[in-house]
Amino acid sequence: MKWRLQSTGRIYDAGEGQVVYFHTASGDTHLLGEFAAHLLELFGEGPRDLAQLLDEVAVTGDGTTPPEDTVRSVVDELVGLDILGRTE
Repeated sequence: MKWRLQSTGRIYDAGEGQVVYFHTASGDTHLLGEFAAHLLELFGEGPRDLAQLLDEVAVTGDGTTPPEDTVRSVVDELVGLDILGRTE
């Protein structure tokens, strides 16, 4: 299963490890962690599946690789906020 951005959004640095995400389609704003913002930047390049995300966060991370269940949990949270949608 792959996920994709539902619409474009804007990320603003709120400092202290958090960002404000403005969801342009709904007008909603969300306070997200830096890791969720990093995933959104990856999704901005195109749809991703879990294996792709795990490969990319291992390469571009801060030297530590988050567990699969952490990545999955953040993706599920972004789906629940209607920021991400499922595709194929």
